[in-house]
Amino acid sequence: MKPLKLILSAFGSYAGREEIDFQKIPNGIFLITGDTGSGKTTVFDAITYALYGETSGRRREGSMMRSLYAKDTEETFVAYHFLYRGKEYRIRRNPEYMRAGKRKSADGAQKLVKEAAAVELTLPGGDIFVGKKRETDEKIQELIGLDVNQFTQIAMIAQGDFLRLLYAESKERKNIFSKIFHTRIYYQAQEVLKQKTRILGEALADVEKACAREIEHVVSTDEAWETVLQQKNYEKAVVEPLLAQIIIKGRKREEELVKEKELLEKEQMELNEKIRRAEADNELCQKLSQAEAVYNRLQERAEQYEERKSALEFGKKLEKIYDKAQYMEKYEMEAARMQASLKTLAEEIETFQKRLEIQKRESERWEKLLRQKQPQLIRDIGELERIGREFRDICCGEKTEEAVKDFEGQMPPYDCLIREARKEKEHCEEERKQLEAFAAVLKALKELRQRTKEAGAFLEEKSHIYTKISRQYDETFMAFISGQAGILAQCLEKGKPCPVCGSKEHPAKCSLSERAPAQEEVEAVKKKRDYAEKDVSRTKEEYLSLKHQLETEEASALARGNMLLDNEFSFSPQNQQQLNAAWKRAGTKERRLQKQIDGWIYETAQRKDALKKRLEELQKQESMKRREVLKTERVLREKEGAFGQGQKALRVYARNIKEAKEAYETLLAHYGILEELYKEKAPRLIAAIEENEAWIRQFETHMAEQKGILNSLQEQAAGKTFTDTKEMKKEASALQERRKAGEKIYHEQCSAHRQNLKAENALRKLWDEADRQRKEYEILSDLNKTANGTLSGAVKLDFETYVQRHYFKRIIHAANKRLIRMNFEQFYLQRRDISNLGSQGQSGLELDVRNFFNDSVRDVKTLSGGEAFLAALSMALGLADIIQSTAGAVRLDTMFIDEGFGSLDDESRRQAIRILNDLAGDDRLVGIISHVNELKEQIDRKLIVEKGEDGSKVQWAL
Repeated sequence: MKPLKLILSAFGSYAGREEIDFQKIPNGIFLITGDTGSGKTTVFDAITYALYGETSGRRREGSMMRSLYAKDTEETFVAYHFLYRGKEYRIRRNPEYMRAGKRKSADGAQKLVKEAAAVELTLPGGDIFVGKKRETDEKIQELIGLDVNQFTQIAMIAQGDFLRLLYAESKERKNIFSKIFHTRIYYQAQEVLKQKTRILGEALADVEKACAREIEHVVSTDEAWETVLQQKNYEKAVVEPLLAQIIIKGRKREEELVKEKELLEKEQMELNEKIRRAEADNELCQKLSQAEAVYNRLQERAEQYEERKSALEFGKKLEKIYDKAQYMEKYEMEAARMQASLKTLAEEIETFQKRLEIQKRESERWEKLLRQKQPQLIRDIGELERIGREFRDICCGEKTEEAVKDFEGQMPPYDCLIREARKEKEHCEEERKQLEAFAAVLKALKELRQRTKEAGAFLEEKSHIYTKISRQYDETFMAFISGQAGILAQCLEKGKPCPVCGSKEHPAKCSLSERAPAQEEVEAVKKKRDYAEKDVSRTKEEYLSLKHQLETEEASALARGNMLLDNEFSFSPQNQQQLNAAWKRAGTKERRLQKQIDGWIYETAQRKDALKKRLEELQKQESMKRREVLKTERVLREKEGAFGQGQKALRVYARNIKEAKEAYETLLAHYGILEELYKEKAPRLIAAIEENEAWIRQFETHMAEQKGILNSLQEQAAGKTFTDTKEMKKEASALQERRKAGEKIYHEQCSAHRQNLKAENALRKLWDEADRQRKEYEILSDLNKTANGTLSGAVKLDFETYVQRHYFKRIIHAANKRLIRMNFEQFYLQRRDISNLGSQGQSGLELDVRNFFNDSVRDVKTLSGGEAFLAALSMALGLADIIQSTAGAVRLDTMFIDEGFGSLDDESRRQAIRILNDLAGDDRLVGIISHVNELKEQIDRKLIVEKGEDGSKVQWAL
C-alpha cells in the first residue's frame, strides 16, 4: 500500500481543509516536523482513521477528532487515496459530530444537528462499493489484509506502541502471524482433529449407553438375568450367553400357546356358524310377514287411484283450451298498450317540434356573437402573452379576483410601464449597493482611525522611554567625565603645567568620586539610548504612515459621502444615520417598485386568463347551442319513426286476436265442453295435473315393487321355521372370554420374545460398532493431543505455532541483518529453543537476546531504551521483508514511525537512518516523526506542520 494523497478537513488540530500530496516523494524517507501539539501525529491518526475508523494510538476515537478550531459550518472528514497492487483506491470517512444546520431557531440562532458517522470506498475504475458501514469496513480490512492492531504494529508504528511487537507475548504474536501468513489453515486442522476426537468420544459413549438401554429392555424373570441388571454388569461375556438361553425358552413357550389358541378358534367357529344359520331363518320369516302387511294396505287404495286417473285426463283437455284462451287475452292487452303509447308519442312529437324552433333561433344568436367577439379577443390575448414572455423571470404577487377589471376595455401599456419601473428599480438597487460599500469603507476607516490613535499613544510611550534613557545617559556620561577629572587631578604637581589647561597653579583641584562609572558602563548606557532612539524613530515612521493613510482615505471618503448625500456628508454620527436612512429609502423604493411590477405582471396574467375564459365561454355556448339543436332533431326523428312502427304493430295485433279466438272456439266444440264448464273446472284441474301424474306414477311403481318382494320372500321361506338362539349365544360368549384370555397371554409372550430378539440383534451390532470406534478413538485422541500441544508433560506447542516458528525464524534473521549493523555487532535476537519452552500456557514464539561478546542469553524485555528501539525497528523491518517475499501475503510499500529516535546516541541514529534509506530504496516510502533536531539536518525532505491561532497548516520542504 502506497499513499497518493491525504485530505484532512476540520480534523484534529486542522481547522480547515489541508491536502498532503505524497506523490511529491514517491520513495525514500521523509521527516514530519513541527512544534509540540501542532498536529504531526494527527497525520498518522488520519491515515489509520480513514482505513479503520480508529486513530493510530487508539487513545482517541473518531468522534473526538472534530477540530476545536473548526467553524460550525465546516465538514469533518478524512479522504485517503492510495495504491495497492498497482490499483488506486479512495476512502472518505467522517466521524459522528455536530454541525450547523440549514434551518435557524425562532430567535435567529444557528441550530446544530448531528452528522452520522459514514465511510465510502471508491474501487478502481470509479465504482463505489455498495454496502452499509460495517460491510464497507470489512471490505477495507479484507483488502489491506490486516486489522488495526496488526497495521499499527507493522506498517504504522504509533507513538507509545513502538515496542508492542518486540515485547508481545507468544499468544499475541501467534494472532499477528496467523493473519499475515495465512496459517489459520493449520489451526483449522487442529480444530478439526479436536472436533473429530470429541465427536468420536461422544459417539463411543453413545454406543455404550445404547448397549445398556438394549440390555435393560430385555424381558425375563430369570434370576441370573435380574442379578445382571441389579449389578449393572453389562460386559459382553456375561450378557451374551444369558440372553441366548432366555430367547430359547421364549421360543418354546410361544409354540405351546399357539396350539392352545388354534383349538379354541376351531370350537368357536363351529358354534358361530350354527347361530348364524338360525338367525338367518328367523330374519327371513320376519321379512315375509312385513311384506304381506304392506301389500294389503296398497290394495285398499285402488278406488282412489281410479279417481285420480280420471281427473288427470279431463285436466289435460282443459289445458289445451286454456293455451288458446291465453294467446287471445295476451294479444288484446298488447293492442290496448300500443294504442296508449301512440297517443303519448303524438303529444311528444308536437312538443319537440316547438322546442326545436326555439333552439335554432338561440344557436344562430350565439354563432353571430362569436363571429363578432372572437378576432379582438385573440389579438388581446396574443399581446398579453408577448408581455408575459418578455417579463417571465419576474415572480407575480397575489391579488384577489375582485381586483380584476373589465378586460374587454382599453388595455394600458403594460410593457412600457414595466420597463420604466425595472430601470428605476435597478437604479435603486445600485444606489443601495453603493451605500453598503460606503458603509464598509466607513467601518474600515474607523478601524484605521483607531489604529492611528493607538500608534500615536505607542509613539508617546516610546518617546517618554527614550527621554528617560537619554537623561540617564547624560548623567552617566557627566559622572564618568567627573571621575576622569578626579583621576587627572590626583596626578597634578605644584609648579608643573596641567596637561589640559597648561596652568602651573592648581588652587581648586577636582576631588576623586568613589561612585564614578566605568567606561564600559557608559558604553552600555549609550547602546541602550541608541536602541531607544532607533525604536522611537521607527515608531514615529509607522505613526506618520498611518496618519497619512488616514488623511488620504478620509478625504476620499468625504468626497464619496458628499456625492451620495448631496454634499451634506461629514464624519459625524448624524450622517451615519443619514446613510442608514438613505439605504432604507432606496430599499423601500426598490421593494415598492418590485411590488408595482409584480402587480402589473399579475394584472396582465389575470387579464389574459379572463380574456381566455371569455373566449372559451363564447365558444362553449355556441358549441352547446349547436349540439342542443342536433340532439333535438335526432330525438324528433326517433319518435316519428317509433310512431310509424306502432301503427304497423297495432294492425298485426288485431289479426292475431281474430285467429286466437277462432282456435279457442274450435277446441271447445271438439271436446264438447261448454264455455261455462271450462271456466268453472279449468283453474282447479289444470293446476292439479302435475300432482295427479306424480301420485299415479308413484302408486303404480310401489305396487309393482311390493308384489315382486312378496313373491320372492314366499319362495325363500318355504319349509323354514323360527328358532330361539339365546342359549347358543351364552355358550359362544363364554368361549370368547376363554379365547381373549389366551390371546392376551400369547401376545404378551410374543411381544417379550420379539423384544428380546430385537435387543439381541441390536446388541450384536452395537458391540461390533463399539469395538471399531474404540480402536479409532485411541488413535485419533493421540493425534489430537499432539497437534494441539496437550500431551501430558510435553511443551505446549501446537501445529499452527510450529509452522509459525518457521516464519518467526525468517523474520528474526531478516531483523538481525539490520540490528547487527545498527548496534555495531553488540547483540542480536534469537528465537527461544523448544527445549527451553515451558509446559504451562501457549508458547513457541518467545524472543531472547544473545550477546556477541560473552555469548550470554537474556529476555528481550531487559534491553535498554535505545537498544529496545533499535531491536523493535529491526523487527518491524524484518517482518515487512518477509511479508513482501511471502506469496499471496499482504503487500506493504510504506512504513510510518512516530518518535523513538531520541533514545539513540548520534552514531546509532546515523546508522538507523542509513539503514532506513537502504530499506526504502526505489520502491518504499518511510515516514518519520521526531523532535530530535539532528534528524532535521540528516533528512532533507520534510513535511512541516505549523501551529497557528486558528489551527495548524502543512507544507512540504523538499
